[in-house]
Amino acid sequence: HGLPPAPEVIRRMCLIDTLHQAPQSALEGMAVRVDEAGQAGMRRGHAAYPPTSMATASQVRFDRWFEQLAAIGHTERGWNRLAWTPLEAEAREWFRGVAGELGLDVRQDGAGSLWAVTADADRGPWVCAGSHLDTQPDGGAYDGALGVVCALEAAAALLESGAERRHPLAVTAFVDEEGARFRVPC
Repeated sequence: HGLPPAPEVIRRMCLIDTLHQAPQSALEGMAVRVDEAGQAGMRRGHAAYPPTSMATASQVRFDRWFEQLAAIGHTERGWNRLAWTPLEAEAREWFRGVAGELGLDVRQDGAGSLWAVTADADRGPWVCAGSHLDTQPDGGAYDGALGVVCALEAAAALLESGAERRHPLAVTAFVDEEGARFRVPC
């Protein structure tokens, strides 16, 4: 749209299988509806929450965490943190440590994925972000790791801001998302 930059609220989003061209073409440009700032307050549901000021992320903290995680499993050919190996276990311990520093409680589900949650996690549905810590053999630095570090930083910034939350927060680190070791991704 041609509006000047302002806080926007996404009202509706459709999941589109980008590998299947027919639905993608039909929904192109219609999958997301964006309202002008302040307009969302007139609607029901999640859109009833008007935009508020943003928490401030810490570039220093983000860089530190990304460097710490990037150091685990790095070789001259890439990153090697295959699922269920000592290097992936080291990355999982790193995640537990960072989450603990933020005051988040780390839970492990039956599949082995980690969920770092706020103390009010049992209060209702979670607002969750994250990704995975495992890599492909000789994989890249950003795949998975970037999503986990971004989610941790977003949670840290939000918690530090003291902003009112309507839902518990969670940061996840999925296990074996890549499926490189057993050829069965999560």
